Amino acid sequence: MSEKRQKILAGPFRGATTYLDWRRSKRKVFGVYEHVLNNWMTEKIGKHDTFFDVGANNGYHTYGFAWAAKKAGHRRPVVVAVEPTVKEQLREPMTWNEYTGCDIQLVEKLCGTVTDDATISLPDLLAGHDAGLVKIDIEGAEELLFDECPELAENVNFDWCIEIHGDDLIPKLAGVFCDAGRSFLLQELRPLPFIGLEARAIHTTWLTTI
Repeated sequence: MSEKRQKILAGPFRGATTYLDWRRSKRKVFGVYEHVLNNWMTEKIGKHDTFFDVGANNGYHTYGFAWAAKKAGHRRPVVVAVEPTVKEQLREPMTWNEYTGCDIQLVEKLCGTVTDDATISLPDLLAGHDAGLVKIDIEGAEELLFDECPELAENVNFDWCIEIHGDDLIPKLAGVFCDAGRSFLLQELRPLPFIGLEARAIHTTWLTTI
C-alpha cells in the first residue's frame, strides 16, 4: 500500500487523518482538492451531523466529514460510506483514536436504482434518517440514481453534492432539482494561482444545493 497515515493540513477537513499518498495527493493534504467546494462544505458540515459518502473510495471525504463534524461541535456524527470494494484505507481509520465518538458505517455495495445483494438504492440508504449531507461521486452512474425516486430531491432537510461526469448529464440532474423546487449551484473547477487547474479525465461539474 503506497498510502501512509497523513494529516490534512488545511481546508474544510483540516486536522483529519486518513491514508494518502503524499506524492499523488498534495491537493488533498493542503486542502485544495476540489477547492470550489470548500466554502460549501464548511457551511453544510456546520449544519449537519449525518453524512452519506456515496462512492467513498479511500475515505478522504468519509473521515474528513467525521473529523470536521466533531470539530464543528456535533457530539456523535454519523458517516455512512458506500463503496463496493472496501479496502484497508477505508476500513482501518475508523479504529483510530481521532474518530472515537463517531459512528462510521461501511456499506460494501454499489449505489443504484434497486436494493439487492450487490446494490443499495438511494431511498433505502437514506431510510431512517431525517436529514443529512449526501455526497455522490460514482463515475457517471449518478444520472440513474433519481430515476425511481425524484421526490428525494424535494426534502430540504437533505443537502446534496453530486459530482457530474460530462456535460451531457447536467440537464437531467439539474432537471430533477428544478422539478423539486430546490435551489442549487453548478460549480466547475477553476485554476488556482501557481498550481493551475486540477487534472481530470472528463469535464466535471458539481451540483450543490443551497
